[in-house]
Amino acid sequence: MSTNGWRLLAVACLSILMTLALMGSSCGGDGDQSVGGGSGAVNSDNEDDDVTPNPDDDDDDDTEDDDTDDEPEDPIETEDDWVLKVDPYVQAAVPGDELQYRATIERPDEPNIDDPPVFWTLSNTDLAEIDEDGLVTVKDYGNVVIRCVTNNVEGTPTLEAEVKLYIQADILVLDRKNSRMATIDYSSDNVVDNYFAPDSIPKKPIEAKVAGDRIFIIGDGNGTGVIVKGDLPENPSSTKKGNFINATLGGIPGSFDLVGSVRAVISMPTLDVVLGYNMDGASIEGYIIMPQASTPHGVDYDFTNNRFFISLPYVDGEDFGSGRVEILNGEANLVLQEMNTSGKNPILFARIGGTFMGLNGGDQKDGIGGTEGTIDVYNDVYTKVKTLDLGGNPGPALAVGDRLIVGDKDEAQFYIISGENGAENAEILRGAGDPVELPEGGAVTALNYDHTRQLLYVGNDDGDVYAYDGKTDDFVADWALGDIEIVDIDNW
Repeated sequence: MSTNGWRLLAVACLSILMTLALMGSSCGGDGDQSVGGGSGAVNSDNEDDDVTPNPDDDDDDDTEDDDTDDEPEDPIETEDDWVLKVDPYVQAAVPGDELQYRATIERPDEPNIDDPPVFWTLSNTDLAEIDEDGLVTVKDYGNVVIRCVTNNVEGTPTLEAEVKLYIQADILVLDRKNSRMATIDYSSDNVVDNYFAPDSIPKKPIEAKVAGDRIFIIGDGNGTGVIVKGDLPENPSSTKKGNFINATLGGIPGSFDLVGSVRAVISMPTLDVVLGYNMDGASIEGYIIMPQASTPHGVDYDFTNNRFFISLPYVDGEDFGSGRVEILNGEANLVLQEMNTSGKNPILFARIGGTFMGLNGGDQKDGIGGTEGTIDVYNDVYTKVKTLDLGGNPGPALAVGDRLIVGDKDEAQFYIISGENGAENAEILRGAGDPVELPEGGAVTALNYDHTRQLLYVGNDDGDVYAYDGKTDDFVADWALGDIEIVDIDNW
C-alpha cells in the first residue's frame, strides 16, 4: 500500500475512535467540549500572570489563621481613595527560607505612609508562619496567601491587601534517556533523581508543560504516542503517582500546547493531523487534516488572539519549495490562513511582544536542507515585513514577552531577539556573532523562563542546567544532573 494509502487508513481509524469518544462523552454529562478559548486559557510563555499556579482554593487554605495575638499599636485614620500595597507582591521560596514583607499606604495627594500599623495573617500555618512585623518563616511545600489589614481609627475605611507566596520545587527536568522527571530545589542545590514513580512517565518523553498544579507530558516510546496528565505532589521528594491519566493517541506526536488546564492541542506528524484532546474526559474532541499533507510539528498558542500556529516543514515531493505555517482558530478545527516561510524547516511561530516571528531551522531528520538561522518577522495581520539573519543552527526556542530566545543545537550558546518596538524595528540583540555562551558543557537542548524569579533556565546535552539573569547578563546558578538527556524544562 502507498504512503498516502496508509495515511488515509490511519485517519479513517482516528475518525472512528473520535466518534466513539464523542458518543461516550455525550452520555456522560454536560462538560465543556470546546478545545479553544475561554477564561481558563493559559500561555505560560507570554502571559506573566498565568505562568505560576493559583494559590489553593481549598477551605483549609482560605481560612485566615492569625499567627500572633499581638495587635499593632497607634491606629491610623484612612480614606476611601488610599490604597494598601504589600511588597513583594509575588514571591517564591523553599522550606527554611525567611521572607520580610512590608506594607505601604499610597495616597494620591500626599506622601505615602511606609510601614503603617497593620495586622498580618496567612492562609495556611502548616506551610508558613508570619509574625507581627511581617516576617514569614517557610515550613513546608505548597501555596499560601499573605493578608494584610490596616489598624484604623474607628469609623474610617479598612484597607486590605493580599499577596501570593509559592513554596516550590522550582525546576522540573524531563529526562528522555531514562524516562523520568527530575526536580531541582533552587536554593538548596538538591536534585531529586526520580520525581515521579517510573510508570507515571511515558516511555521516551518528548515534552512537558505545567498548568497550575497539573503536569502534561507526551512521549513516543510505546509504539504509539501517549499523553499523560497528573497532579503535582506538594512535596517534591515524593515519588507518588498522583491521579495520572494516560491516553493513547493513535500515532506519534510531534509537539503540543495547552488551552487552560485540561485541554491540549497536539500535532501528529505521522497522520498529518492536529488533535484537540480533553484530558479530563480522556477523549479526542476533534481533529483537522492539514492541507496538502505535510507532517505538522510545532504547536504554539496565541493567548491574546485565541489562535494556534502550526509549523509544517517542507516535505520532499510536494509542490511548494519551503515550509509553511497554518493559522488555526481557537477550537483548532478551522484553517484561517496559510503562509509560506523563508526556510524549509520552520521551528516556531509565535507572538513576540507587539509582533510575530517565525523561526526557521537547519537540516531536518530526513536530510532535507533548510535556511539556517533566519527569522521571518510579521506584523499584526500576519504580513511579512522582513527577515533577520540569526546565524548558527537553531534548536529549542522560547517566546518570553517581547523577547525570542533561541538555543543553538550544535554549540553551547543561545541567542536573543527583540520584538519590543514592532515588526519594522525587530532586531537581533545577541546573534551568532555575539551569543550568550554557557559557562561549560555542550549544545542547548531545552529552555524555560521562570517569571517569578525572572531567570532563564537552560539545559544542555551534558545533563547540566544553568540559570541566567538577563538583567545582569550573568549565570547565577547551575546544577549537574549527570547521565541524562534533557528534552524539556518547566517549573511551578
